[in-house]
Amino acid sequence: MKKPKLSWFIMALVMMPVLAVALFALTSDWSVAKPLRHVPDFTLIDTSGNEVRNTDLLGKVWVASFIFTRCEGMCPLLNKKTQKLHEFFGKDPHFRTVSISVDPEADTPSALRRYAARYRNNTDSWIFLTGERGSIKDLLQSGFQVVMPGMEDSQTGMITHSNNFVVVDREGAIRGHFDMDDESSMIKLKRSVHKYLGRRF
Repeated sequence: MKKPKLSWFIMALVMMPVLAVALFALTSDWSVAKPLRHVPDFTLIDTSGNEVRNTDLLGKVWVASFIFTRCEGMCPLLNKKTQKLHEFFGKDPHFRTVSISVDPEADTPSALRRYAARYRNNTDSWIFLTGERGSIKDLLQSGFQVVMPGMEDSQTGMITHSNNFVVVDREGAIRGHFDMDDESSMIKLKRSVHKYLGRRF
């Protein structure tokens, strides 16, 4: 009778670490590492008419947002939040923000240049991009996995789009989506940027 009891005791000792790890995974944000989704190849146009590729941003930690120049609701708020990010991280040479137009037919490089001047205070680390609608749609939907609106609604003139920021690391891997309307989400965004810049929060 002693041997079965000893066997059960040994089995319990072996299983305890396994059960502890499983319990930890269920009750925390920890999970088995998943393959990272990378920003797909793209070529867009900046406010000076120059081409910008995803490879130009390798080695930088960047935060993407999605705006358009005729927007009078969400976009000014997004841009104010982006300004705040530059107050935190703007002095780091490895930090960038990238605002991509979801209304490329109206947002020519010159239109974006005038618009950008209202917000970015002559910093080169805040990039505004436009391009062909098809290219931007593929990038947003397949790459960043955010909504890319169609043409504006003929009845209301409204263009709806994502209010999420997306953090991308130095290797071009997407590290998270962060809701600009959620203060706790914005704190997590800052922590994420600190982490991938290699700084303490």
